[in-house]
Amino acid sequence: MELASQLFTELTIQSYHEQALSLTPRLAIETLVLQSAPTLKQLTILPNHHLRSLYIVNSAVRRIPDTIVNLRNLQFLGIEKSFLRLLDLSVLCYLPRLTTLQVLRNHISLLLPVHESSCANSLRDLHLDYNQLTTLDIAMLAPFTAMQRLLLQHNHMHSLFASQPTSFPLLQELQLGPGNNFTWIEFEQLDLPETLTANLPGNQFQQLPTIRNANLPNLQRIYLDGNQLSAINLAQLQEHQQLVGLDISRNRLRTVTASELIHLPNLTSIELVDNMLESFSLANCSFPQLNYLYLMGNRLKFVPAEVYTSELAPTFILNLEKNPLRSCLMLQWNAMVSTTDVDDVPSLRQLSTLRGTGQKISDHLQDQLDEKNTILVVQRLELEATSLDAFIESVSAFISILSFPKFYETSLAIPSVLQAISIMEAAQLTSLSVSPNASLQELTVHGCNYRSILRTVGALPQLHTLNVQSCAITFLNFELFTKTYQLRKVNLAYNLIQMIPPPTGKADNISIEILYLDNNPL
Repeated sequence: MELASQLFTELTIQSYHEQALSLTPRLAIETLVLQSAPTLKQLTILPNHHLRSLYIVNSAVRRIPDTIVNLRNLQFLGIEKSFLRLLDLSVLCYLPRLTTLQVLRNHISLLLPVHESSCANSLRDLHLDYNQLTTLDIAMLAPFTAMQRLLLQHNHMHSLFASQPTSFPLLQELQLGPGNNFTWIEFEQLDLPETLTANLPGNQFQQLPTIRNANLPNLQRIYLDGNQLSAINLAQLQEHQQLVGLDISRNRLRTVTASELIHLPNLTSIELVDNMLESFSLANCSFPQLNYLYLMGNRLKFVPAEVYTSELAPTFILNLEKNPLRSCLMLQWNAMVSTTDVDDVPSLRQLSTLRGTGQKISDHLQDQLDEKNTILVVQRLELEATSLDAFIESVSAFISILSFPKFYETSLAIPSVLQAISIMEAAQLTSLSVSPNASLQELTVHGCNYRSILRTVGALPQLHTLNVQSCAITFLNFELFTKTYQLRKVNLAYNLIQMIPPPTGKADNISIEILYLDNNPL
């Protein structure tokens, strides 16, 4: 290793079979990675001013030695999938340049507090997920005021509190789920001015946790999916005027109410997927920006058309997939919506089966559109003597958004004028072509077997949201997004992505702000 360090600045060893590792002053590399070291137990660390990054995976190491402080210029320390049982936080006070500590997938059940009167540190990211911390006094982490991310999911935690007033002025992400057992949580003495999201999925909450605006003044999103809530009162959220999104999917919700008037001026989406709701109402609610309401997978027999009489965004999407709706009730919904006094309310026209040539069906659909029927739902489409691509080209002249809950074709050509297209359950799709399109803002493809699908986005300069899930993508190259100047959100969950190469100079101008890569074998 010392000899190699005279030639290289980075050294990666795929399989390390020694029981000891010695880091000496003569080791001149900046980055050392041991991808697998199953017999490694002992770390001997002498003063070394070269090493910036040390990453050890799958080892038998049981503790971080005190001599780690000999690496004064260390910026990244990762000991993952090992046998650490405790973490002495005092050590971090002697690593002034350390920005990331990654000790996930160990057996840590105890944190030792900082005893030093002063603790000069640069710690920004602390990864403690997949350990055995059942309770945490977060005040122990108070010396790390520069921290931006604290990950605590998958610890089976049941208690988190602050024993004294504690502030994390830069903390943006506090991840407390899934994989914990919280039934309550205490933010009372916490000051989190930059935390935008309450991440509490996959816990045991049976009622809406108390989150005060005084503790999280800029809270924008609350994730409580995968808990045990049976009822919620939306009025509890009144003080969070910055709230943008609320996700309470996969709970046991039977009722959602607002006991008093509530006005959330920035709320854009509510997700209540896979619950037990038999009815739903937004009575007492004023959400002028709400444009997405997801109620899939509930027990609704009636379309909750009265939501359209609430104060909502001018363009509003109500998703009711996988509910036992009675088709005859669709007519009641149409009647209710069309007789309201609300201006520009979108309504739905339900059509069972359309059969014929593409032009004939296109003309028929256009006839169904008027000022009060702006959403058309076709249960089954049977084209005669017409390709699907030609049909889509035809209807795109008067339809701006297309959605296919099930897609049976092997190929699809997206025309040049659509604003959004959604393709679900597209198991046969192996080819996607895109005409130069200055209009398409959202592209969604789920359940395909088309590994090179990302190569099609280059001709979409106005694309804002790209959602490609379960499509067997194995490789992500950010250079593919260099010409999508408006792209802000990319969701590539549930693919087969194993590697992301470092971006080159060509990727300097990518505009992505939100990137989902969960459930990939990275």
